[in-house]
Amino acid sequence: MKILFSPNDNLIKSTQLHDWSVDEIVLPSKRSDFNLPDVDDDLILFVPTIINQDFAVEYDGAEFALKMYFNCLRAKKLNIRIVLLGIESPQSFMLKFAYPSILKCPGVDYAFFNISEVIGYNKTVDSIDYDLAIDSIKSLGISLPESYKSNHSFINEWSVYKWSEYMVMIIQLFLRP
Repeated sequence: MKILFSPNDNLIKSTQLHDWSVDEIVLPSKRSDFNLPDVDDDLILFVPTIINQDFAVEYDGAEFALKMYFNCLRAKKLNIRIVLLGIESPQSFMLKFAYPSILKCPGVDYAFFNISEVIGYNKTVDSIDYDLAIDSIKSLGISLPESYKSNHSFINEWSVYKWSEYMVMIIQLFLRP
């Protein structure tokens, strides 16, 4: 089964299934609550990286692909291939994005974002080794906060406090008679 994620409704419309030669196109409204399909056959997920800089604040394709990778491992779906689709070379991708080492994980690939690449994508989906995938994720260097203090520093709290004081002062200036 081939699924293409579209970060933007203007980029790929859900009516273009046959054009892209995929089984499903998932748009932003569905992206947050998307559950992996209950199929036992091979699963190929095409995930675009940032295409438009205006949309970059809301969407990071590498981060979303990493979440999908976690979901696949959690669901024990090991016959997967996640294909990041971008407009830059893989080397440029490695320099630009927050999780460039995702390309080193088993079952993750990179292709140029165009219709012919998606239609012609014919790499086989191999069953990945669960332990190897977990080791690859650990090598990405993502660490969970160990405590409240490691996640919330005093400097951050102080900055929020000062910012709120500033906003109160600005509001009071504009509300004076």
